[in-house]
Amino acid sequence: MALGVRPMIWSPLAGGQLFTADDERARRVRAVLDALGQVHGVSAATVADAWILRHPPRPLPIIGSSRIEAIAEAVAALSLRLDAEEWYGVWSASTGHEVA
Repeated sequence: MALGVRPMIWSPLAGGQLFTADDERARRVRAVLDALGQVHGVSAATVADAWILRHPPRPLPIIGSSRIEAIAEAVAALSLRLDAEEWYGVWSASTGHEVA
């Protein structure tokens, strides 16, 4: 960040594991992503991509998929602006405790 270099993130949604894993952490994160998706009228994957785009070092996600829907969801993330409370809500779900 100090050098102004934006990191690239390959497969930012962990090859779909975010949506298929059955551990407690994945379930917590999915619940928040699903709820935010309902609020914004987008998929949980779009919310996850929007979360990544708002991360402080401004990473460049490398999205690769043979599913047109996955590419469309990633593109939709460019138009979704999560507010600070929503962004921190996803992060808190990931850690299992409030992040301040």
